[in-house]
Amino acid sequence: MTNSVIGVFSPDEEKRQHIASMLGKKGSADDISLYNTNFGGKLVTTVEPTLYPKKVEALAFCAYLADYCIVHADALTPELGEIIVTLDLLGKDRGCLVGDNVDWDMFCKGTALEKYERVESDEDAKQKALAFVPEQKDATETVAVIDHAFEVKGVGSVALGIIKSGKLKVHDKLQAFPSDSFVEIRSIQMQDKNFDEAGQSDRFGIAFKGMKSDDLGRGMVLSKACPTASTVAAELEVARFCKRPVENGEVMHFCCGMQMVPGKIQSEGPIAAGKKMKVTATFDRKMALPKGETVLACRLNEKGLRVVGRMPA
Repeated sequence: MTNSVIGVFSPDEEKRQHIASMLGKKGSADDISLYNTNFGGKLVTTVEPTLYPKKVEALAFCAYLADYCIVHADALTPELGEIIVTLDLLGKDRGCLVGDNVDWDMFCKGTALEKYERVESDEDAKQKALAFVPEQKDATETVAVIDHAFEVKGVGSVALGIIKSGKLKVHDKLQAFPSDSFVEIRSIQMQDKNFDEAGQSDRFGIAFKGMKSDDLGRGMVLSKACPTASTVAAELEVARFCKRPVENGEVMHFCCGMQMVPGKIQSEGPIAAGKKMKVTATFDRKMALPKGETVLACRLNEKGLRVVGRMPA
């Protein structure tokens, strides 16, 4: 059975946590919280951006991880606009909308959220999300994204993460991109049970050797092959709701997967809202850039929309 990752998004922190708790038992929690359940034999992970709106990276990370998105709102707010823009820029087109006091048709028109279902209640959203089956990706490309790593007495080095594509197997030897180091998987657990392998959308825990947990940071990708770069030349598309253009030489933060890295844009001139231009983005450090992923351009300290554009990895 295909497992799944559900993202819960709302300007209202209490509402997010309420819906997430309906979907599973709370596990690890810091800037994002993860909830786990077994639904008819299907392992479901729910992600919730706990420190949003204070930290926009929490929103970006959860949006990246989600296969299916529940968006709840009782009114149009700047935070709801930022949620819609972020999900749209990441192409998150599977989900549902909850809330009677928002003109969803108006605000989602022309975005990936146009395809979302309208549901009447949190319970309806829960049932839609639990029934969702993600499309299977190319299983030949293993991309396992780490969100926590630590030492456990009597076990050794342990890491938690979510598989975006492919599989992890016991005894696999994988590179921890963007580093040059390798890990060997000693054991795999999911929801406190041992498995020989884990697949797409699985929330996993692994015991590993070859690296120390302190060296396996959040956002690192376990894979046999993954492009890395400190410079990307690509077309940057600026969100149509961005209030000021992206300027040549502007210092920004760039998000790919669960990595958030500062850097600089070089372009032929300003890029206005809704426009595209070839740019060179130079990061302060090397990033793992899995094939087919999106790099978000962010202004973390902006008063207003902070997720302002996207470009292919």
